[in-house]
Amino acid sequence: MIIDSHFHTNVYLEYENTLEKALQIAADKKILLISNSVHEKSYYQTLNIARLSANVIPCFGIHPMVAHEYSDHLSSINSLFSEAVAFGEIGLDHLYVKDKSQYPSQYTILEHFFK
Repeated sequence: MIIDSHFHTNVYLEYENTLEKALQIAADKKILLISNSVHEKSYYQTLNIARLSANVIPCFGIHPMVAHEYSDHLSSINSLFSEAVAFGEIGLDHLYVKDKSQYPSQYTILEHFFK
C-alpha cells in the first residue's frame, strides 16, 4: 500500500468528474489518502468524501492563512477536535502570510490544537 500523507481530497470537488476518478485510482492502486482540511468547511467536505471511500482518512485542520478567522471563536470548532481521527494542516506560516498582525492568531490556533 502507498500512503499519501498530505492530500486535499475536497479540492477535487471544484472540478467536474475528477473526484470519482481520483477515488477510483486510489482504490485500484491501493493508495491511502491522508486528506487534510484547511478550515471547517473543507473538513466537512472531506468527511463526506471519506464516507465514499475507505482509502480517505479525513484530518481536521485550520491552515495558518485562515487562523485569524477562527482565533476569536474557538468554541465553535471544539467539537471537531474530539471527533477527528487526525489533525493536518496546522502550524505557523510567516513565509506566505505577510500580515504580521495575523501571527498571534496562528499561535492561538496552534496552541489550541496542542491542548
